[in-house]
Amino acid sequence: MFGSLYRRLKSRLDKAQATVATAHAIARVVYRMLKYKVEYEAINVKEYEAKYKEQQIKYMKKKAQSWASNSSLPESEGATYQKGVTAYATPALH
Repeated sequence: MFGSLYRRLKSRLDKAQATVATAHAIARVVYRMLKYKVEYEAINVKEYEAKYKEQQIKYMKKKAQSWASNSSLPESEGATYQKGVTAYATPALH
């Protein structure tokens, strides 16, 4: 599980940040084991990937609903509409 987590993090972070984030995840597991006096509950890579995929699908659905509810922006907010494409005007930087 931690190897899969590390590879996923390394794809969007640099190597050092992925290493620290993975170490942090391991530390949280060890802390839980010590605090609650429980054994390590190993999860295989396939279970971890399936859980992660479900989590991402849930997040994307929530994000899509958020975008759908905010899609009707008034013209006064700087939105211009052209052939179905929404482009937002940005103020000029001086």
